Amino acid sequence: MQNMWMWWLLLAALLAILEIFVPGTVLIWFALGALLAMVAAFVPGLDLTVQLLIFAAGSLAGLALLRPHIMAKRDADEDNREVNEFEQHLIGSSGVLVEPIVGGKGRARVGDTTWTVTGPDLPKKTRIRVTSVDGIRLGVKADSAY
Repeated sequence: MQNMWMWWLLLAALLAILEIFVPGTVLIWFALGALLAMVAAFVPGLDLTVQLLIFAAGSLAGLALLRPHIMAKRDADEDNREVNEFEQHLIGSSGVLVEPIVGGKGRARVGDTTWTVTGPDLPKKTRIRVTSVDGIRLGVKADSAY
């Protein structure tokens, strides 16, 4: 077949597009195998059987050798990601009590938001520093820097 390389290119493109919709970085390796088979299709005298073997070998080699490396790197990146953990960035922030802390509970303005806070009893307008986050409640202490 003279134009077999076009079919391999089409298969590679299709697999690369499908990779977008399939989680786990799997189909991209088969797209790579299809690209290798496409290159092999340009070699005179290589029949379809050899091209299929190159496709299979290239796909499985990528899947077995490269995917674990890519996945390990992705997992390491996920460990450092702080998605949906905005509140954790508040630790160390300063604010001011808008309601006194009485019985361990009060309200403070930190940034542009008013938060329920817990900590030692303190009067209204005391400068505070965030020491912990528990859901939507901030642990605070008097800010000794002021």
